[in-house]
Amino acid sequence: DHATYRAHYAGKPVAVTMKSLGGPVGEPVQIVWYNHVNPNVTQYEVWRKVKHNGVVGDPVLLATVNRPDSSYTDYDYLNTGSYTDDLLYYDARAYYSIEGSYADPHYTATFGEEALPKIVGGGAELFIADVGEKPYSVSVSPNPFNSMAVIRFFLRERGHVVLSVMDILGREVIRLIDEEKESGEHAVFFDGSRFASGIYFYRLQAGSLSAVKKMVLVK
Repeated sequence: DHATYRAHYAGKPVAVTMKSLGGPVGEPVQIVWYNHVNPNVTQYEVWRKVKHNGVVGDPVLLATVNRPDSSYTDYDYLNTGSYTDDLLYYDARAYYSIEGSYADPHYTATFGEEALPKIVGGGAELFIADVGEKPYSVSVSPNPFNSMAVIRFFLRERGHVVLSVMDILGREVIRLIDEEKESGEHAVFFDGSRFASGIYFYRLQAGSLSAVKKMVLVK
């Protein structure tokens, strides 16, 4: 009689090898790695640390990528290649399913900047969806979206509202609303079918206040 045995490695898997990190300047950071040599590595955790003004922040788990996929795009940061910008550390951490273990952290670095619009004239701020004491809130769903997205906003009181969509350079590509609105909840559709894939920003202005948030169009 012949018996069949399956062997496996004990302990943690070794770190993956990065294939490329960065991508085109001005575009979201692209992380690409080689699939692990061990076929029992079934997924990867993508981690990021940011060194800003000389201080390295805590690691952040961005996503879990299932094999055989071996890439991830970080839409929160743009690749710059300039040493004057933030230093971005990325790790695609291998998961060994048989042992239930992850590889030790192994980061690779590139330079980039946070993907915020370049607004001329100031007055823009990232806005938290929770209304709290704010006079309004704004959000979009789904995000990322394929062609159609719904932008919802809430006003505590009646006023003139301007809702516009901008490209990555802060240029207005379409104005969805420019009129008086009553207090309460409102919703408007944004049709992105005629626009190219990429990062866009929707800007809500109510009186002297304004808020800017990011959305990603993926076709």
